[in-house]
Amino acid sequence: MSEKEKQKQDSKIIFDDLGDLDDLFGLDEEDVMLPFKCIDCGYEEPVPEFIVDEFSWGLKKGEEVEMFCPECNGTLKMKREEAKD
Repeated sequence: MSEKEKQKQDSKIIFDDLGDLDDLFGLDEEDVMLPFKCIDCGYEEPVPEFIVDEFSWGLKKGEEVEMFCPECNGTLKMKREEAKD
């Protein structure tokens, strides 16, 4: 095989190695929803995890993601499970 043919063969995409192409970009994946609650009015709303990840960029260790409440313009924070007795 000539060098040119070898380069041509090496540059081809072999689809068998790519696996399942039905959902190549992950569009069929279900979003993970995280519970958020307003600390001012108590409004609760699930927020997609990828949004929380975007808002957490640049936060210092220990800081929490905060968002605006659509009901009262207060502060939405991730809802914590309350301790049961």
